[in-house]
Amino acid sequence: MATQNLSLDWDIIAVDDFNGDGKSDILLRNSKTGDIVLWLMDGTKIIGGDFVIRGMPPVWQMR
Repeated sequence: MATQNLSLDWDIIAVDDFNGDGKSDILLRNSKTGDIVLWLMDGTKIIGGDFVIRGMPPVWQMR
């Protein structure tokens, strides 16, 4: 997944250690498409990630 030129349609919805490596990871949502993406991080470097869901309806809320 390309990370350059991330559009303003993406919002950070959670920061947590999703893969259990002791480092914070980032969960993002695209406000136009409803896509949810997880970035696995090593400090400021993205080391992996993928779509969690595509096209999540806007009425669904992440908490």
